[in-house]
Amino acid sequence: MSNKSMLKLSKHFQTAHCSLQGKDVNNFKRLLEQQTKQAFAFKSRVTLPEKAQIASYQVSEMIVVKMKSHILLLNLLFLPACRNMMKTMLGEDAEKQLSKIPLSNDTVHGRILEISTDIEENVCRKKLPAYFALQVDESTDISNKAQVMAFIRFTDGDRIVNQYLCCKELFATTKGEDIFLILNSYFEKFYLSWESCVGICTDEAPSMMGSIKGLASFVK
Repeated sequence: MSNKSMLKLSKHFQTAHCSLQGKDVNNFKRLLEQQTKQAFAFKSRVTLPEKAQIASYQVSEMIVVKMKSHILLLNLLFLPACRNMMKTMLGEDAEKQLSKIPLSNDTVHGRILEISTDIEENVCRKKLPAYFALQVDESTDISNKAQVMAFIRFTDGDRIVNQYLCCKELFATTKGEDIFLILNSYFEKFYLSWESCVGICTDEAPSMMGSIKGLASFVK
């Protein structure tokens, strides 16, 4: 640094920071440490909500993979176990941080729907090849609601892709025509053509394989 710059810096220090004159180097080191800690604390407060949201989606995805009731896993197993481990290993402060993750029943339910919609749109809005095959099954969920679930198989370059397509509730009956109408409405929504469907894999239920009123006959 040149002498001219040193004089300017000294003049600025004397006029703007006269209260600090005569302080030793250790005092300035303490000030620097305090400012660093404050900046780190501010950054932690800013980034924690974002991390909490990410953790919320991660937990919701794990619940989906396990195919269990999210109410059962969160209230009776997952959260109590996590709290106990965090408190034992890292202390009460870590346990309090865990409580900031949004994991209420309604929140997790909404996360699961968002994940399902995201997968659905990624598959259906992707440029599909000329042909694909479907696997369709009709069953009931844990609340005894009838549902139809569909998986799609297609080629993407040199690999064969097996992907979840949709799960729709059957509000009226579980006849082949009802299943077809729901799937057909779904195809129209995402501009999928039955002409590109080269095969359907189902069980041997009459609603699926019936020669007159089964799903396969309506598709044909």
